[in-house]
Amino acid sequence: MQNVGLSWNEFNSIRQSFAGTEGITTIEQMNAAAVVAMMSDISTRSIISVQEVERLFGGHPAFYKWKYSENELEDRQTDQLKRLGGLISTGANPRTDFQDDSESQYTCAQVDDFMVSSEADKMHDGNIDDAYQNSVEKMFVQANTKEAVYNKLVRSGKSKKEAAEIAYAEHKTQKDFEEFRDKYLDENDKARVTKKYQAEYKAYAGKIYDPKAKDPINVADGSAFITDKMCEKLLRSLGLYKNKAK
Repeated sequence: MQNVGLSWNEFNSIRQSFAGTEGITTIEQMNAAAVVAMMSDISTRSIISVQEVERLFGGHPAFYKWKYSENELEDRQTDQLKRLGGLISTGANPRTDFQDDSESQYTCAQVDDFMVSSEADKMHDGNIDDAYQNSVEKMFVQANTKEAVYNKLVRSGKSKKEAAEIAYAEHKTQKDFEEFRDKYLDENDKARVTKKYQAEYKAYAGKIYDPKAKDPINVADGSAFITDKMCEKLLRSLGLYKNKAK
């Protein structure tokens, strides 16, 4: 294994540190050990950096919404990646020097509310707002349930590592989650979880419940529409327009 692209100053310093190490007797072995050490260090620091940025600016990943399809986990990163987009955006400014003044302004149709929901939007016996409400509430239920199981296992004598592996394991279906909850929590535990998650949920998204609340949370939040011509202009201004984009 040879060094390609890594800093030679740092590489030589790390390579020399392996001199005299048991099992490393040749220059080739020293080179390989130095490359592995540097790549391991870079990878570890990268993982730590990503986790620190996400948790500091975007919140704990456990509290992002997960996407389910027919009660099966489909994507656990859909909401997380959307929220992180604002943190890692390049901030590139579209070109405007080749546009006429008449094209510098446009009209955007912003969705204020879903007045009527279709059959495809329904979940259980509710409408699209109920589906959104249920998904948010489920997030709080699962997070608090897993935390309660973890704390109970630690109090019972299990190590923190073992308790975390059990409590924070993924559940592909809602049925799997309910079986997990019933296995580790009794009725008193469930009552405490319910009280705790309802208080947190009310503080975070309680306005969903109250139709008279000021600026209530709605599924149309952030939705907008533009024409195909405006989309073409934006792609051109960013240098991304191609014939196949049509």
